[in-house]
Amino acid sequence: MPTITLRLELHNPTKVKQEMYERMTEVNTEFANWLLDHPELNQATSKIFKAFSSQRFPSAVVNQTIREVKSQKKNQKTKEFRTLWCCFNNQNVKVEKTRAKHADAGIERKRTETASASDAKSADTPSTPT
Repeated sequence: MPTITLRLELHNPTKVKQEMYERMTEVNTEFANWLLDHPELNQATSKIFKAFSSQRFPSAVVNQTIREVKSQKKNQKTKEFRTLWCCFNNQNVKVEKTRAKHADAGIERKRTETASASDAKSADTPSTPT
């Protein structure tokens, strides 16, 4: 499954969420600049963040940052990031359908009842031997 990256604006975030996102962006920018100078950038995984910092940070954000740093360094010869916003992708996303699933089950149930009714009619009619 391909990875999809979405950049969304925070819609009316609380003050606490704004501060948290600003801190995450600062850490992410520092990590990206540190990673640009790291000699093992091409072999980098989310575990490399532990060499940078001992604090907790979402691995999905770290992985996306590594992808972006590799791409920027290779294609645009980037020397430094002023601000690298945190990107969240579909690595840890779980989508659930609730109402549509029940509606589909109802349609499926009607089809099954219709099919079994037609099977019953054909079973009632005697077959003529050939």
